[in-house]
Formats: sequence, C-alpha cells, structure tokens
Amino acid sequence: MVEFGLKLEDNKVDEWSTKYIDYEKLKAILKRAKSGFEYRDELIARMPASVIAEVNQERKLRALESSNSLMSGR
Repeated sequence: MVEFGLKLEDNKVDEWSTKYIDYEKLKAILKRAKSGFEYRDELIARMPASVIAEVNQERKLRALESSNSLMSGR
C-alpha cells in the first residue's frame, strides 16, 4: 500500500502547489499533540479522585458562566 504522503506528493497539481499543506509538518504536529494528550491522561490517572472532582466542578462552573455571559450578550 502506498503511503498517503507519497500519494499526495505524486498527485499535486502544479498551479495549486503553494496551497497544499505540508503533510510532514502536519504529521509532526499531530504526533506532538497525541503525546501531550497521553501525558495529560497519565497525570490525570495519578491524581486523587477528590482533585479530579474539584477540577470537573470548576470546569462546569466556568462553562455555565460562559454560557450565561453569551446569553446576556456580554
């Protein structure tokens, strides 16, 4: 099976070549993001349940405040 990046490169249209995304850079960004999420998940797994509950409560309050400010037009 041909790798997507090679297939993309082989099928580029010259007049659109400046508009194409740099696929290798995109892969690197996505790989770093995935690593960051995995690290975050590892940290969360080690947190005490009480801390996780407190963080979740704070997130709910912030979301509610944000929703209220949108509804009031602020």
